[in-house]
Amino acid sequence: MITDDFFNDLVEGNVLKHVPQNTEEWERVRIGRFTSSEMYKLLTPPKAKVDKEAGNLSETALTYISVKVAETITGQKKQDSYAFPLVYGKQTEPEAIEYFCKVTGFEHEPIGFIVFGDHAGGSPDGIINGTEILEMKCPYAVETHIDYLMMVDQWDLKRYNPGYYYQCQSNLLFSDKSLCHFASYDPRYPEKQRLVRIPVKPDNDAFDRITNILPKAIEEKLKMISLLTA
Repeated sequence: MITDDFFNDLVEGNVLKHVPQNTEEWERVRIGRFTSSEMYKLLTPPKAKVDKEAGNLSETALTYISVKVAETITGQKKQDSYAFPLVYGKQTEPEAIEYFCKVTGFEHEPIGFIVFGDHAGGSPDGIINGTEILEMKCPYAVETHIDYLMMVDQWDLKRYNPGYYYQCQSNLLFSDKSLCHFASYDPRYPEKQRLVRIPVKPDNDAFDRITNILPKAIEEKLKMISLLTA
């Protein structure tokens, strides 16, 4: 379990500072929290019309909440299944960020986990020029980059990949920044097509959806924990 002393030692304000992402400390603070990268699971609507009209959580949301309940009770993060595309993305990301800065002339600053209340948070891939954030993707399938190259604006991203869109919006909300640079990088492409950058501005409708769903998810999580630990 995460102790108050451990948490307070790592968090300054609402940001986990000076702790690189994917480290043990970073992972421990994320345990039990709803994260920006999986916010779309909470936002997935239920299949039945009656559940939609009642504002009930979907099966996808409930499954995700169960994961967070298990993490909270055990103090252990759910283990990621080994997948080469995921490994490839993590390995390529530093190169991608360096190339992003080279092409744009922007300044990049690493950041840890941004805490949003007691039960949520997110980890952008860095702070850009002090007031903006970065969300970098390094797709393993060579054809995936084509889809990003064809995009014109953030609404194309929302239609094509709502999960990534709400990841950007969650991190904008959590970080209180003015812009998210969603970028896709593939070094196998010629230089002209190697990087695509889509500016994503704060979307108040998305913010409302996130802030409306989180209390429901938190209530369900705490109720389950109370029942299981009584």
